[in-house]
Amino acid sequence: MTHLMMLLVFRDEPISKNQICGLLVGSLYAENETVATALYERCLSEAIDQPVCLDIPMSNKAVVNLVKKYQATFVFECARMYYGTPPKTNINKVFGLTTFEIG
Repeated sequence: MTHLMMLLVFRDEPISKNQICGLLVGSLYAENETVATALYERCLSEAIDQPVCLDIPMSNKAVVNLVKKYQATFVFECARMYYGTPPKTNINKVFGLTTFEIG
């Protein structure tokens, strides 16, 4: 069994409309905080002299603690909305959300 379910990393020109990000981490799913930390550290190691953006679910306290540990800066906030019943998701394994910029 692999601990990594999906990790999308995009490198190139800044993707953010405000050109904030040099490296935008897409979906980051991990079995636990230890695995998520290792994946996040790997992303940081690839982002030499450029900022890393990670959209996090604020309801997952482990990822909130993770970004605090690395002194991440709050940039903006948005809401995820569903029509009808939201999909069943174990939010404790979601450390990074797919962003609007990805599509």
